[in-house]
Amino acid sequence: MTVRAFALAALLGLAACGGGVVGRNLPNEPGPDAEACRREALNDPEARRIASSSVAGNLSQEDRVRRELAEALPRIYYACMRRRGAPAAGGVERVRSSSGW
Repeated sequence: MTVRAFALAALLGLAACGGGVVGRNLPNEPGPDAEACRREALNDPEARRIASSSVAGNLSQEDRVRRELAEALPRIYYACMRRRGAPAAGGVERVRSSSGW
């Protein structure tokens, strides 16, 4: 397994098991639609492209990839839920920090 493939597997693994920043940003709603959309978000070509751009050992690059995935995965998830006709979640959009925190 190449370093790039390992990094991709590690980042998507974090998202899948709910660990780290990425996993916390993927909704954990119950139901078959939500489960299907979580799988779709993790397997989406855009998410895979972002994750594969990680360079093992380069912490600033890994942090950038983690931030991009934390933004992309929920967007992909909610787009899937809208296509499936699920009601939109209410509330206020989360604050997006420009400082990276």
